[in-house]
Parts: sequence; structure tokens; C-alpha cells
Amino acid sequence: MANGTAALQLVESAPASSGEPIERRVGEAVADAVSAVAKALHEYGWTTAGLTPATKEAGAAQIAKLYKIFQASPNLDLIAARRECLRTIWARYGDDIPEAMINTLITETLEVVDKVTDSMRLTAN
Repeated sequence: MANGTAALQLVESAPASSGEPIERRVGEAVADAVSAVAKALHEYGWTTAGLTPATKEAGAAQIAKLYKIFQASPNLDLIAARRECLRTIWARYGDDIPEAMINTLITETLEVVDKVTDSMRLTAN
């Protein structure tokens, strides 16, 4: 799976609108990806087994999902999506997680999506 490219070929298109604001759905998708990245970082740095294939695959799938959503929504309000991601993470895991930590993970996750986007552009030419 070269930089997630293979995973992108296996992911279906982003789901059609469910009537709720796109920023809410994207915020939840970012929260899913952030959770996968956080788990991967934990496994990589804090467990003796290291990063497991299942976690790596789950993370790739979440990044691929975000890539598809961003491609389908070029005018997305990322500030609103980030706020929704923060709200979603606190709702899922508790509001004692520092905002700065979550924002760092959001930024890192979005940078991975940017790298995938760049890679996809290069391979399309």
C-alpha cells in the first residue's frame, strides 16, 4: 500500500447527503480518522508489538474516506468541520482531553490527507 494509494482504490465514494450540514458529517469523519491516527501513534510508540496491520488498515481507510469527502466538497468550511470534530471527540471520549492535543491530531491527520491528495495528483498525470 504505497502511501495509502491502494486503499483509496478500494474505498467507495462518499455517502450522499443525509440532510444534516456537511460540516457535521465531515467533522465526524475527521474524528474517526483522528481516532485511528491516535490509536496508531499509541501502538507505534507505547506497545511492544508496535503498529498492528489492523490499525494501519483502519487508519488508511479513514484517511481514504476523508480524501473522497474533500474531493467531493471543495468549498467545505474547514473551520466549522474542525469545531465539529472537536465536539465529536469530546462527546465520544470525554471533555477532559485537552483541546490543544486534539487540534494537533486534527492538523496531523489533515496533513496526511494533503499528502495523499498530492500523491493522487502526481499519479494521475
